Amino acid sequence: MSKSLNLIKDPIGPLLRKIAIPASVGTLFQTLFNVVDTYFAGKISPEALSALAKSFPIYFIIIA
Repeated sequence: MSKSLNLIKDPIGPLLRKIAIPASVGTLFQTLFNVVDTYFAGKISPEALSALAKSFPIYFIIIA
């Protein structure tokens, strides 16, 4: 498990899978979290939904 990835000598295909799949899964869960958060904020009030919409760019900057 402690094997490091050699980005210069290893084949591109396996490297891409080892890096892109975990990143894609993480992004999927972040997006699902935002969708659920938006749903429940919309149930509260339009003001809560607009506050959430204003905070999304800040959230994505922090995650990046």
